[in-house]
Amino acid sequence: MFIVISCLIISILQLTLINIIVKPRSFYLCIFHFFLIYPVIFNQLVPLFLKLITPAVGMEIGIELAQAYVINFIYILVCLIFWRIFTSVYTKGYLSQQFAPPNRTICLISIVSILYNLFKLVAYLRIVELDLDALFFPFNTFFVNVFKVVPFLFLFLLYKNKNIIGLTKFLIYISVLTYFASIIPTGHRSSLILPGILMLFYILNISIYKKITYSVICLILFAQVADIYKSFRIILSADESFRSQEYYSSSFIDEVYFRLSVNNEVSAGIVEIINTNKPVGIEPLRSSLFAIIPSSYLDNEKSWPGSIDGTEFGVLPRIAHEYLYQAGQNMSEYMYPLHPVWELGYIYYFINMLLSIIIFLLIEKISFFIGDRKLLIAISSMLPFSYSYTFTPIVLLLQQITYVAIPGILIFVCYGIICKLNKILFLNVDQKISQ
Repeated sequence: MFIVISCLIISILQLTLINIIVKPRSFYLCIFHFFLIYPVIFNQLVPLFLKLITPAVGMEIGIELAQAYVINFIYILVCLIFWRIFTSVYTKGYLSQQFAPPNRTICLISIVSILYNLFKLVAYLRIVELDLDALFFPFNTFFVNVFKVVPFLFLFLLYKNKNIIGLTKFLIYISVLTYFASIIPTGHRSSLILPGILMLFYILNISIYKKITYSVICLILFAQVADIYKSFRIILSADESFRSQEYYSSSFIDEVYFRLSVNNEVSAGIVEIINTNKPVGIEPLRSSLFAIIPSSYLDNEKSWPGSIDGTEFGVLPRIAHEYLYQAGQNMSEYMYPLHPVWELGYIYYFINMLLSIIIFLLIEKISFFIGDRKLLIAISSMLPFSYSYTFTPIVLLLQQITYVAIPGILIFVCYGIICKLNKILFLNVDQKISQ
């Protein structure tokens, strides 16, 4: 009980400091704030309160969990303080960028978002044989992430700007609906629930009482279909081996207890592994560094990024799952600052803080410099509505840079060049006409 209360105090302090340091004044800051607080609320506070109410349910909590909370708290706090000191997103120049781009631009991007999410839906349901990874290589992961965010960015602008009307407004709503349509067959709960929370608490201009009321109503409604919804990931999966697995039904309450407790249990299990074993070494970092090289250049022997043995089963969450539950197939969330300690120990943990915040700030700066005024590259690099990373350990951040940030930067640079050439071309045409 003492450990649970200690972890509760750490979580409440963490939540308070996040709210003091980060003010959701723009869409980017709303996303950033949300991705920082939702793990504290849903992965820390709620399961801890459940443990207080029902101490006999689930695994026994040991001192390892408190150790995990301290490691996580120090990492997030130090990164936040340095980010707040050096970031430019609070400056007047950035905040002026909250205003919506021209309606024509919103219409065009909304149409692309609608089409891409429809392609995802068609490919997932195998209506048409489409391999989006091959079709859009090496940009598909960036497209997946950015087109999760764009509908809600425009919805945010719609509620902040009264000049968005008519066809533009209609397309924004369609893009939001299309996103949810593309997610429902997958059975992925976070990709469905987290955007709903974002809309309710960060976008809609309604009172806090209505937000709470609507939240309770949605929770009650979702509880009635949660088991069916979860089964979609097996029934409708494009992966034959996954689709052949037997589906086990569970009540909504049991599922809540299980899913919300996993983060704490896996984090405590990782601390046990750290305390009883030597650091695993640089292999996870090395395999992540090679993520940028196509597998065809490595004779199809490319290591799984972050793995200690080159396979997908050598990554930390699967190792921890095998250690705790003797079930290595599951990929669960955990307190990510534990990763560098597992790799190379506590000195490397502090080095990771510095490197992580420097790279995070660089992504912000580069995004803004190349014309990404809404910082979509930075948001996409957080893997929105899935793991929703913020200050990621280097071994994971390298993968985000490879698959998301670099392709996103290339797209924005090419778009900027096209826009400049277009201006030059039309300027020359206008000059000839005037002569």
